[in-house]
Amino acid sequence: MSRNMIAAGAAITLVAFALPVQAEQRQLGPHEHGHGNLNIAIEGNSVQMELDVPGSDIVGFEHEANTPEQEAQLKEAEARLKDALKLFVLPASALCKLAKAAVEAEHDESRDAPKEHAHDDGARHREYNATYALHCTNPQQIKTIHFAYFKVFPNARSLSVKIVSEQRQGSYEVTAAKPDLDLTGSI
Repeated sequence: MSRNMIAAGAAITLVAFALPVQAEQRQLGPHEHGHGNLNIAIEGNSVQMELDVPGSDIVGFEHEANTPEQEAQLKEAEARLKDALKLFVLPASALCKLAKAAVEAEHDESRDAPKEHAHDDGARHREYNATYALHCTNPQQIKTIHFAYFKVFPNARSLSVKIVSEQRQGSYEVTAAKPDLDLTGSI
């Protein structure tokens, strides 16, 4: 096995195992409304994904729910976030199934946030972290990803996407205006 393959395998293993652990050790910091991050690790038939996004992108607000309607919005948003394959549409030929999904809402005190994100009422920032484990029979067929995420969550404007596979790694920017990611030759 070449050194590059060993290094790639080690990187994938680290990303794949770090995703669930990061959720427990995450330090919340400044975020940009409308922008989130998606990390994807592909190893063998396993696809691990981690999504970090501001609450305003998902439900339109970051504060605690103040009304029954807002509480219902939070529950609906979390249910939608758990359905990875409806948010991140992979080619049918990859034969992917969702094995596990976890969604957490985290909070950050506004006094620690930058001025442009501080709330006068002392409200806390809500951020969402979602982790997904997929099993794909033909992961080599993942040549495109359609981000229906932007239609499901219209306040979201862009995602920074990092992908690590056994062959390559890359960083991409996907936007609501251009929700399709072409990975031909990348995975």
